[in-house]
Amino acid sequence: MVVDRRNVIIQAIVLEIEGREDITLDVSTPDSRKKLSEHPVKIKEGATYQMKIVFRVRFDVITGLKYLEEKKRRGILIEKSDTLMGSYAPVLEGQPDFEVTFGGEEAPSGMGVFGRYDVTSSFADEKNNYLDVQWAYEVTEDW
Repeated sequence: MVVDRRNVIIQAIVLEIEGREDITLDVSTPDSRKKLSEHPVKIKEGATYQMKIVFRVRFDVITGLKYLEEKKRRGILIEKSDTLMGSYAPVLEGQPDFEVTFGGEEAPSGMGVFGRYDVTSSFADEKNNYLDVQWAYEVTEDW
């Protein structure tokens, strides 16, 4: 029997997009993460959205948890960010997962923005890197 010793388990990245239902990217298993970059999320140009991270802390207190993101277009880095998520105590079985929502962003708009954007999302503190996940979105004229 394999025992899961991970202290921080990132369950999902949720895109809350104005004008449509939330899109949940399941990042809880290796199989679900593998599928993410193969199926880009469609986002309408200029749409306003925000990201929500759903996660669980299990054994020890986590201090200084950060979300790191790199966005690339055609292999060229276009944006890099580092957002402090905070410090968290473990939750007991049956308690709800933590949710952290980041401020709103606007999808690119204008000439030359249509197409695929590759994203690398990482979750880490000073001691550990908990997860690196590759996913993608595609900016389109319409939904």
